[in-house]
Amino acid sequence: MEKSSIARHTGGGGNEPQGREGFLSKIPFFKFFTKSKFSVSNENKYYVGLKAQPTLISVSSCRRSIVMHGLRPHSPRRVAFTLAEVLITLGIIGVVAALTMPTLLQKVESEVIKNQFKKVYSMLSQVYVKAEADLGYKPSCFYADDGSGGSNIEDCEDLLNAVEKNLVIIKKCEKNALRNGCLPKSSYAGITEALKDNNPDISDDESNFWIANCGGLSKSNIENNTRTLVLKDGVILMFYYSGSISYPQMISVDVNGAKGPNKWGYDVFNFAVASLAGRSLRVKGMSAGVSCTLVEKGGVSSAEFINNLYK
Repeated sequence: MEKSSIARHTGGGGNEPQGREGFLSKIPFFKFFTKSKFSVSNENKYYVGLKAQPTLISVSSCRRSIVMHGLRPHSPRRVAFTLAEVLITLGIIGVVAALTMPTLLQKVESEVIKNQFKKVYSMLSQVYVKAEADLGYKPSCFYADDGSGGSNIEDCEDLLNAVEKNLVIIKKCEKNALRNGCLPKSSYAGITEALKDNNPDISDDESNFWIANCGGLSKSNIENNTRTLVLKDGVILMFYYSGSISYPQMISVDVNGAKGPNKWGYDVFNFAVASLAGRSLRVKGMSAGVSCTLVEKGGVSSAEFINNLYK
């Protein structure tokens, strides 16, 4: 009974050391020793040694001895990238970004301008309806909405004042819009520049025709004579100048203000106020080549932009 009891406690037949003693006896450094006593004095020290003279050694010294005899404690393998791999990866990312970022930025900018155009178009439509309601009558200041090109200008000053009362204006320039800071420093191209940009081979007769009939869109008039408003959200409104007055039945609008590109047909558009007998005023887009509207190369007219909004 006593022998079986010892076997149970040692995990074997009683002759083979088990547990910590069995483990140490298998290490080359300790196999020359015979355990006389094995006991724990604290967490980090053990008594091992010859039968005649036990020796106190620390766990750290045991580890050093193990390494000296060709055994190493188990340690997890560390995985890392080399500098060359990191540089190659960064180079690939840079090339991909260089190829895709311009397209992505262009799409984002296009979407922003699209939303701003919608906002401005809706705002102008409401403002003119409200101005007409405030006046209590339909002012005679509009283009005929029958394609005849006729216009009425008798009540344009009254309409302009009514429109301004329904706008949140932070800066107003009666004259000298560029000098007084109502226009971006880069300003805008005039009708002469826009015509040549779209068609470098345009004849002098054709160019002179448009300049004579749409003189309010010349660079000089835009910068020096056109009544210009800067709204709270940065939108810039320019009322067409002719003779000695700015007429509110044709409006040039920079939908994102001083921010670029400040080009006709990109972020600057022309709108007309139209009506027929018995109908209220309404703001509509203008088509290039049909009326006084500017579109630089690669841009679209306001009428085309409106049509593209819902495609």
